Amino acid sequence: MYPNVRGKRIGAAIIDNILTAFLSFILYIIALIISNNLNLISQNSVMIYVIIIQPTTFFICHTLIPYFTKGSTLGKLMVGLKVVGLDYHNPTFIQLLLRNIRLILVFFTTVLPYGLYLAFQTDYVLISTLIGIFLNFAVQLTILIMILSNEEERAFHDMIANTYVVPRNFDILKVTEVNALERQYMDWAIFEDEELPTPEVVDSLKNEDDDIEILKKD
Repeated sequence: MYPNVRGKRIGAAIIDNILTAFLSFILYIIALIISNNLNLISQNSVMIYVIIIQPTTFFICHTLIPYFTKGSTLGKLMVGLKVVGLDYHNPTFIQLLLRNIRLILVFFTTVLPYGLYLAFQTDYVLISTLIGIFLNFAVQLTILIMILSNEEERAFHDMIANTYVVPRNFDILKVTEVNALERQYMDWAIFEDEELPTPEVVDSLKNEDDDIEILKKD
């Protein structure tokens, strides 16, 4: 039932990390150019741009793009994967936001430490950053272990958002389709591609059941 996508998920994650870092770098350079032209260059202004750029980049790459591509980040598009809900339909925006663990991590690794620095000029910004980096590594490692070790290939962010990762050509109707051999043992079922019995056929079946009941009584 669950297609093996472990290798592709790891490949997609590597691609997404590279693309996200590249986009962050481009946006950061643009922000520096704009602030330089406006004579806004200072330590605090750079930190503010870092705080804004990092969450925005992860939101775009891991929530906004998958929403418009029906479940795929750029990395998943390249390797042919998509995210689906528990009903195997396209994920909702809320589901994509909930499973965006990178957006949550960047809050602890970037936004919180620099935000504390700007607010309190605290000397603990380096410690906070190191803790955030360690947390980022621990979460990524946990996700990898969970994907490799459970049958459904789901990590905790999949479970929180109630999602699966499947191939982009995955079709639940084909998976649940009953083949000809199985139909032979399901004579009680009426399939969509079969004609419904006419009233005459239904009446004849009822009459046969009545005759059987009479014979049993005799």
